[in-house]
This record gives sequence, C-alpha cells and structure tokens, in this order.
Amino acid sequence: MLALVPFGPSWVVAAVLGVVVLRRGRDGRDHGERQAFAALVIVGLWGLLTVLVPSLFLGLADKVLGADEITRTQTLEVGDLRPGYCLRDALSEGSQAAVVVTPCDQPHAAEVFARFDLDVTRYPGVQETSELAAEGCDQRLPDDTDPDARLTYFVPRSPYNFYRDKHVVCLLDAPGAPG
Repeated sequence: MLALVPFGPSWVVAAVLGVVVLRRGRDGRDHGERQAFAALVIVGLWGLLTVLVPSLFLGLADKVLGADEITRTQTLEVGDLRPGYCLRDALSEGSQAAVVVTPCDQPHAAEVFARFDLDVTRYPGVQETSELAAEGCDQRLPDDTDPDARLTYFVPRSPYNFYRDKHVVCLLDAPGAPG
C-alpha cells in the first residue's frame, strides 16, 4: 500500500519492506512475495515519473527523450550535436565544450550536416585526428553546398575524450553569418 502513495519517504519504506519480504520468502512459505514484487515495480514507476515529468516541464525533454529537432534556443554540449542542428553564433578558434543552438528557421551561423565515429582503435594524436575528421567531413559534404561556406568540425582533442567519445561533428559555417 505504501508504494501507491506519491510521497518519496513512503517509497523508501515500501522498497525496504518489499526487499525484506522477498528475502524471507526463501523458506517456501507464502509471505506475500507477489505483493512485495508489485510494490517494488510501483516504486520504480513512481521514481521514473518523478524524473520524466519534471524534465518535460523544465524543457529537458529534448535531451532525455533524444529529440532530433531544436524548437528553442538552448545550450548543448558539443557531443550532443546532431545533423540538422543550427548554431546561433560563429565558432571561435580553439576547443569548445558547449555551444548555443537555435531553431534553423531563425538566424544562425552554422549548421551541423554530419556526425560520425572515427574508425580507429587508438588515439592517433591531434594532427591525425584533425586530418581524419576533415577527410570524413569532406566525404559527407552535401552536393548543394555553397562554395563560400566554410567547413569546420569538432573532434576529440585528447586521448581521454577520444576513448569516451570518438564522434566527429561536421558543420558548415556560412559566410557573413551572425555572431
């Protein structure tokens, strides 16, 4: 019954009691294992709802649910960029951990056109990583690309980042773009 009450501390009590009942059930007698299992499932569902519902209201649903369309201006980590996302500001030299994205129907400075994993097993170093990224982005360049557009990309810049995430994000930076 405690699992049905939408109140955090009661979930903890229900979960603890459910585990206790399930552990006692090993002697072959019926101690209410089905009810204990149901309570644990209900507690899990309440926990999921307490994370998912607020994220929808706080505008985090894009990240939680993996939405592919940007509907409002927001800051994203570079690793979360996907093809079709538009960057509000021009890219600066050097490494960036986060960028501001905006819906593509609004003024923007660059657009992500491809994302791929580097096909190497060990970190090749900054120079070779950049060369592989440039080659991969060139191969994925759309046919109708403006010849004045500047190709740029984000790559893992260190062995630590490389082993966590081998993604390359390819962008076209439009000439005369805002930012």
